[in-house]
Amino acid sequence: MKRAISLAMSVILPALLFVNLSAQVSFTNYTSADGFVDDYVIGGVCIDQSNTKWFGTQSGLSKFDGTIWTTYTTSDGLVDNYITCIASDNDYGWIWVGTNSGVSLYDGESFINYTTTDGLVDNSIINICVGDAGIAWVATYSGLIKIDDGLITNYSTEDGLSSTLITYLHYENDILYIGTLNAGLMIYDGSTFETVGMAEGLVDNYVSAIEVDDSGNIYVGSYAGLTVLDASLNVTNTYGVDVELFNEYVQDIVVDQNGNLIVLEYADYLADGGVTIFDGTSWVTYSTTDGLVDVMVKRADMDNEGNIWITTGAGVSMISVESGISINYINAKTNVYPNPANGFIKISNIKGLYSYKITDLNGRVVLSSDYADEETVDISSLSKSVYVLSYENDCKFYSTKIVIE
Repeated sequence: MKRAISLAMSVILPALLFVNLSAQVSFTNYTSADGFVDDYVIGGVCIDQSNTKWFGTQSGLSKFDGTIWTTYTTSDGLVDNYITCIASDNDYGWIWVGTNSGVSLYDGESFINYTTTDGLVDNSIINICVGDAGIAWVATYSGLIKIDDGLITNYSTEDGLSSTLITYLHYENDILYIGTLNAGLMIYDGSTFETVGMAEGLVDNYVSAIEVDDSGNIYVGSYAGLTVLDASLNVTNTYGVDVELFNEYVQDIVVDQNGNLIVLEYADYLADGGVTIFDGTSWVTYSTTDGLVDVMVKRADMDNEGNIWITTGAGVSMISVESGISINYINAKTNVYPNPANGFIKISNIKGLYSYKITDLNGRVVLSSDYADEETVDISSLSKSVYVLSYENDCKFYSTKIVIE
């Protein structure tokens, strides 16, 4: 186990906004031009208790607090720059990082590293999640690992695993859900392992993603589609490419605060990839033509405002999904000036009353009005940064980026 004092490089840059033309979904994309250490953000995303976003890349760990980007590498104590997975412990404020050379724990000041020398069964980390009391659960192709206050416990088939080829981990309500490469889904209650596989109704035994909603429904992704189980582990539905999904290569799953099911489908030479959103009634797919930064989607997480952050092989997309009635957004060159602005902006060609909101790049509403009737909007209370102005007038919705200097 090693410790190192952390150092950091910081940059402040804006992002690029895309708005889908036919649904209540908007995309904000971030790349290395905005502050990432590397566009290949294949190591996933996690969001801590302060709503700070953490991203794993092949060249180090990137942190985004909504304004400033910070990079951590092996020079700062990280065990390896090639990050395969990350997870946030929101009780302690820790960030767990999986790499090809072991596990790093960032406690806010320095990194604590764990490798096979310290007792890990394998240094190649596939996935990681956080349970109760600061316990980290780690997936490898050599078994399951528990790290509890520095104490390492390895689990194998002798301990009840149906397979040591662990692909995905999810912890919810004192239950650890374990995805495997060849034996389906395992459920661990702290004492025994239970297995649900194709014999019990899963569409495939290769589990690539797991999500649990507020009702206890379990969504199990695979490279053959999606299976839904109830809290009693009975299969209630399956979804595939024929009707619902973009393709069958499910990479990650998120249920957002509005109950929308968001499914990431990975692209390869056999199939295009993207994001599919199910609102309980209809399935809608989104790809780069709709604003997604790249079709090689990897992992996703939801922030405190309900925005979904998706990592890809070419950067990150933040998806904002509106609830309620269908809305048409127009990403046109709206007549908002001056831009950049300082103190005020004007919105021309307004007819009567209109509503507007200004959000920061973290998705937080910083200024709004439901019944505005003046062209001039006072922005003197806002700090220097990049914002998104959205406004409605004459039953039309507009969105544009503004810069405050």
